[in-house]
Amino acid sequence: MNKWERTSLDEQETIIHLDYKEKKMNVWTNRKIVGNKLLKVLPSKPSIIGGKEIYALEWTIPFNKRGEIRSCFSINRILSNCYDKNKKNQCSKTPKQ
Repeated sequence: MNKWERTSLDEQETIIHLDYKEKKMNVWTNRKIVGNKLLKVLPSKPSIIGGKEIYALEWTIPFNKRGEIRSCFSINRILSNCYDKNKKNQCSKTPKQ
């Protein structure tokens, strides 16, 4: 897979959108840590947004794939490496990419 584009911490985000009318869930992230973890647990292939470098990944998951949806809602997966109980909040630091 291509390298991730460097994104400042202020611009990193993960969005989970539930579309009840279309009966699907969209997951969009430009955070490298979350994107790599979701790549490991979600069997469906994401849409890659960007050119030579990955800017973001986006998955569209129908509601009938409950196992995939359950893995997206794991708070540990979304906030991984963001907080360590032995240290103060690490979210304010720039992550290594």
